[in-house]
Amino acid sequence: MNRNAEHGPPPMTPGMRAALMAGSLAKWQKRHNPYPIVVPEGVQGVLPMSLRRAHGVVESERLRGDGGRFGCWCLDRMLRSCDHPEHATVFSDKAVHEEHAGYGQRRISALQAGKPQSWVDTDVDFDGTTYATTIKVWSAFTDVPRQKGEGFIKLAEPPNWQTHSGLFKKSIPGTWDPARSEFTPGQANGSEYYLYEQAEWEWTPEVSGGLVNILKITNEDRNGPFTDVAKDVLEHLISEAKSGESDVLEETLKKYYATSATYKTRYKYNLHRSIQSRLVSAWQPGGLAKDDGEYAAAWFPSQSNGKSDDRGLLCIRITKELLFSRQADVFADYSKLLNLLAPALGSLLMEQLAHDGVLWFLKQSANPPSDGDQPVGQRPSKKADQPTEATAL
Repeated sequence: MNRNAEHGPPPMTPGMRAALMAGSLAKWQKRHNPYPIVVPEGVQGVLPMSLRRAHGVVESERLRGDGGRFGCWCLDRMLRSCDHPEHATVFSDKAVHEEHAGYGQRRISALQAGKPQSWVDTDVDFDGTTYATTIKVWSAFTDVPRQKGEGFIKLAEPPNWQTHSGLFKKSIPGTWDPARSEFTPGQANGSEYYLYEQAEWEWTPEVSGGLVNILKITNEDRNGPFTDVAKDVLEHLISEAKSGESDVLEETLKKYYATSATYKTRYKYNLHRSIQSRLVSAWQPGGLAKDDGEYAAAWFPSQSNGKSDDRGLLCIRITKELLFSRQADVFADYSKLLNLLAPALGSLLMEQLAHDGVLWFLKQSANPPSDGDQPVGQRPSKKADQPTEATAL
């Protein structure tokens, strides 16, 4: 099980996020892919950096404040979780390594003392025949204030993905005209609607990648108690916990369990049209063959003497299927290479969305919009080196 610090993560630099991508790739290779992923020389400086290069980035940024230290913590956690042989040599911050030594017992003590805690676990399945990646992530957070629970559920709705997100630059609801192949911004009305999505990330400190898609959003039934979501999340996390912690985890979470969720959301998203992608340098048409999945999140008020109070348990469950298309072949077999990298990229991004980013949101007493945020429903602005309305829509 992947674990994180009790407090939310501070913002990280592009270099630190790229180093985490290197760690995620190393974790994927160690756990699931025994064969080396050969990166053509022409794109070695564009795709995820090696652990050797990550060492230099982490060493140079770890003393620049909380962001560097948090990045060290995440990278060490990631490599340690798969018993990677280089987990103790990627950087020389002994304090971070020593923090892990007694972490399990300190975590049990914190649970028994009733302090807020969080958990996340990510499973990756790669189909060697189709090259499709399926990622599942479960996360839970205790002692979440009612206002924060309500606020997070609102942010989890697709039209609000762009708010407080370092990944989604635009998430605009609207309609799709199949006759004209045209997207028109509008409102997220009814059980089904379309979403203009633009996501970007760092391959390296100098180079970012990006995708622009039209997704079809289908809202699922939200009238039920959502106890199935809580049951699935908690049972999975408890089963993955280490010996000693699982008993305390089960006993502690029982007191947070309520018969019905107060704030909840559940929906499916399916790729309707892959508009553009930036996978090497410039934006190119298309790029994805599949970007489908399901999302469910719910806040359950805790119970004390049979009465619900204003703090509770937040559960999140996400499934994502990802497959790059031959349109991504800026040179021969480049889409194959991207699909081999997809488990690392996808699992890292999903863990950020389901856990690290949530911690950061829960930590904030006030949540001002970050630079570049736009009101929901606003058309994308025309910026340099970004897809414009004319090309993207």
